[in-house]
Amino acid sequence: MKRMGIVVALILLIVFPSIDAYCASPAEREALIALYESTNGPHWDQKTGWLGGEGTECSWYGVACENSQVTGISLSENQLTGSIPPEIGNLINLSGLYLYNNQLTGSIPPEIGNLTNILYLYLENNQLTGSIPPELVSLTNLRNLNLSSNQLIGSIPPELGSLMNLQYLDLSSNQLTGRISSTFSGLSFLETFRTL
Repeated sequence: MKRMGIVVALILLIVFPSIDAYCASPAEREALIALYESTNGPHWDQKTGWLGGEGTECSWYGVACENSQVTGISLSENQLTGSIPPEIGNLINLSGLYLYNNQLTGSIPPEIGNLTNILYLYLENNQLTGSIPPELVSLTNLRNLNLSSNQLIGSIPPELGSLMNLQYLDLSSNQLTGRISSTFSGLSFLETFRTL
């Protein structure tokens, strides 16, 4: 009977894995809550599940998880206002961050350079100000970067020319100045590059 009980317990663990397997880490939960609070979450168009109890993070609107890690945030066209919090850098397993078509203000936090697994970063059509953070050079897996239609100033960091996996880069409709560095000529996978 004892052996049967162990077998049943093993089957239950396989069929119904622990709920913890679907939880975000404490650092990821903190980052999600910071994003909600910093961008006026109570006034988002869609906010189902947000600020629910621990272990519910992967069911929050716009949050995607894989293997107990937050891998995607999609909150485009959702009436986000305010700024992107520095805690966004805690979401180190993100492969996609989609915050376009909102009313975000303030600068792009340098901590976004911590998202070294990110493939797709879309922040276009907001009201972001300041310069393009050179910390983006750390995003070596990045394929698509869209910062267009904001109020970014300064020059295009030549360091972006070392992001060898870039396929799409749109920096248009900002207030960027200066020349484009020759470093961009080495981006062999780049198919689209807009700056005007």
